[in-house]
Amino acid sequence: MVSGAAVRAGTARAAVFAIGAVVLLTSCMEPPNPPVNGYRMEDGELVVLMPLCPGASVQAAEVVVRVKGEGRGDGFETLWAATGPRTKEARAGAFTVGSARSFATETKPVARALPNAYYVSVRYAADDRGTVEHDDGEVDVSRLRSATLGPDEYMTERGKVMTRAQIGEQLACGRASGAPTPTP
Repeated sequence: MVSGAAVRAGTARAAVFAIGAVVLLTSCMEPPNPPVNGYRMEDGELVVLMPLCPGASVQAAEVVVRVKGEGRGDGFETLWAATGPRTKEARAGAFTVGSARSFATETKPVARALPNAYYVSVRYAADDRGTVEHDDGEVDVSRLRSATLGPDEYMTERGKVMTRAQIGEQLACGRASGAPTPTP
């Protein structure tokens, strides 16, 4: 016969194991609120700020919109695409959309005016993970019309105004968290 103390000890060990398993599993899952990008107008051009960890470097960017039907095979149409960031700022995730100013090569120049709402996708290299996609960048230019942004502030896809630092701080960048960690 098993004593009550042994049953309680076994129950306690099982509870500790279960809590440890939950902590481990949640640290490997993506966060419920993925990081958001920021955007602002500067000298009549749209500047996008994508959150990247130190050591990560943008390789390419594109603007896409959802379309009815197949589009490019995935339900999207590419309106602008560029590779080879020209500046340190562009490599760090802050670049001008639809302009050759930030990138050396426009693989698909803008053929018509961009719509108010679209997605910005960047491909970036992170030292420990190779090249990965970060496509969490929805832009709605119409939100900027009613916003007053300070010199270091950006509108987000959720309609919240954030500073450059706040956008960057969304990523764990090596801290123990469930957030994506493309750290070097």
